[in-house]
This record gives sequence, structure tokens and C-alpha cells, in this order.
Amino acid sequence: MQQRETSGSYRPSYLLLVCLAVGLAVGLAISAILTWSRLVGAPEASTPTALAIEPDPLSAATSSVATSSAATSKVQPRLPIKRMAVAMPTAAAPPLVFVECVAKLCDMSLRTAELAQVDEIDAAKQTDEKTRILLDRLLQQFPDAGERSLSILVEIAGDSIDEQAEPYKNTKLGVLQVILEKDLSRRNELGDQVKDRTRIDALVQALLDSMPIGPLAAKMGDRCLNDRPFLRIAHEPTVRNLLRLASSNEFPRNIATNMLMTLLDNAKTAGERTAAESMQLALLRLDSSDPSQIVAACRQLLRDEKYRTVVLSWLRNRQDMKLASEIAELVASQLPVRDALEVLRELSPLLQRTRGAYMGLGARAPEVLAEAYNQHLAANNHPIIRRELIMGVGMIPNPAGLKLAE
Repeated sequence: MQQRETSGSYRPSYLLLVCLAVGLAVGLAISAILTWSRLVGAPEASTPTALAIEPDPLSAATSSVATSSAATSKVQPRLPIKRMAVAMPTAAAPPLVFVECVAKLCDMSLRTAELAQVDEIDAAKQTDEKTRILLDRLLQQFPDAGERSLSILVEIAGDSIDEQAEPYKNTKLGVLQVILEKDLSRRNELGDQVKDRTRIDALVQALLDSMPIGPLAAKMGDRCLNDRPFLRIAHEPTVRNLLRLASSNEFPRNIATNMLMTLLDNAKTAGERTAAESMQLALLRLDSSDPSQIVAACRQLLRDEKYRTVVLSWLRNRQDMKLASEIAELVASQLPVRDALEVLRELSPLLQRTRGAYMGLGARAPEVLAEAYNQHLAANNHPIIRRELIMGVGMIPNPAGLKLAE
């Protein structure tokens, strides 16, 4: 019994020793592996067991360029640095003020005239060129330059200032007229290009509406619109209203008829109304009770040879000496000289004073009046007309008049 207890007490000690031996062997193996790795390091490319590692292309290229640049820099000398002048950006021009621009244009125009008067031609040309540049800038910045000019004109017309009272006012009116005409022209060109006349029609309408304000506005409208391509059928009601105002002496009749004749000519040119339609309307206006409508109709019909005889017959039957005198003044300034002489001869029984008409014709074509005088003298007719022809030519200093006076 005592021997079994002794052998059983040694068994745990044996197992413990075995475990310690195994653990020590494993630890020595791990330590040996780690020590060998540190000593040997990464395998070389020449060893058969080493992994083939290819170089990075980007790194290789960069290294090559850097090496080449370094080599080149060692061979070539370093170039000196050139200094270049850099222009500083110019500040944008400040926006224009319309009223100030008009005043400046007036001053520059007066200055140009003063320089020209003292024969400073070069300086005058330089000032004139600056004036043109400023005017172009104004038109580029203000698409409503026409309306702005018209607003200033209305203020001047409302002040009732005589047109000849102050040179500066006349210069200002001239500047406003130039701005109006240029704006009208550019809008008219644009309207024809895009087939839309909205903007040009609006400015023309505003100008027509301002004309009854006073003589300055009426004359400005006449200078900007008469014989120009701006008036169209869209403005006919306003033009008719000007004729009604003229019949009651509230508006100059000659300007009203100028507007109507220009409108009719433009309408025919633009195809808005045929010539036959215009003449038919003119014939209808002969029966109007408005003298301005009648004068405008006669003026239109007398320009056409086909209707001239009809109008002259109508005037002779009407026996209106005042109307006949007004028509005589119109034809003397607007019809061709030979046609005007024919009309004056037909109206002579209704005319009391025609010297002014013949003098106007003498200033235009003295040779034609001298020829007409010789024809009447040879036929021994129209002694009153011969007298007027002599006065019309003889009062004008020209070779034909002096020869006829002899």
C-alpha cells in the first residue's frame, strides 16, 4: 500500500517537465526564425528566390528628365533675365451724363467756330474731331438719344426764347438737331434691316406730337422730317391733325403740307400706297372745307402732269385769289422752273402780285426766264407777264439779267 502512493506522487512532476521542455523548444525556434530574417534582409534580384520588382515608369521618367536637365544645366550657361514693361490696365471711362454731354458739345462747337474765324484751321479740325468722337460715344451709350434730345427741345420751346436771341441757344438747337437726325437715321436703317419699324415710328411720332408746342419745335420737326424717309402711313392721322391746326392758324401751313407731301412720297416708295390711290385721295381733298387740305392736295396734284390741267381748271373756276397766290408761291419754289412758269401763266388772271415768285425763279434759272421773255416778246402777248419776267431776271445780278435789261 505504501509503494502505490509513492509512484502516483511522481506522475505530476513528470508531465510538468515535459511541458516546459516543449515550450522552451518552440520559443527557441521562433527566436531563431526572427533573428535569421533580420540578418538576411530583402532578397536580391540576383538570387533565384527573390521576387522580380519592376521600376515605376513615372518615377523613372521623372528621374531621367531631372538627370537630363541637370546635365544640360551644367553644359549650357544660364541666360540673363529680361525685364519687360507691362502696361497697367486702363480704368473704364465713367458713364456719360446726357445733359452734360449736350452742354459740352455746344461748347466744343462754339470753340471750333471761334478757331475757324481766326484761321486756326488745324486747331479747329482737332476740336471738331473731338466733338465727333464725343457724339459717337453719346449715341452708343444712349439708345434713346432722340427722345432725350426732344425732351430738352420741349423745355427750350416752352421758355419762349427767340431763336435769334442768343448764339448759345442756336448752337444748342443745332446740337439737338444733329442728335435727332442721327438717331432717326440709325433707327430707320435698323428698321429696314429687321423689317420692324417700331422704334423709328415711335421717335417720329414723338417728334410730330411736339411740333404744335411752338415755332422752335415746328421748325425742328420740319428740318428733321421734310424730304426724309422717316414718315410713313402710321403717322398719317397726326399729320392730318397738323393740317387741321394750320387751317385755324394754329400751326404753319407750309410745314403741315411739307409733312403730308413727304408722308405720301414715302408711302408710295415703300409700297404702302400706290400712286393712283394717293392721287385719288388728293382729288377728294379738293372738296374739303379745310384750306390746308386743299393746298396740300393742289401741291400734290400739280407735281403730276396728268393732273395739272385738272387742278388749274379747278382753281380758275373757284376764283379764290388768296388760294391762287398761295399756290403760286409753292410752285415757284418746288416745281421745275419751266413747269412753274406754265402754272403762273395759267393762274395770271387770278394773281395780283407775282414779283416774288418770278424773282425766286430768276434766282434758280435766269436763262429760262430770259428765254420765256423773248418768246412772249416775239409773240407780242402777255405784257404783264413780260414785265414780271424782266423784274424777276433784272433784279438778280447775273449775265442773263444784264443782257435782258440792255
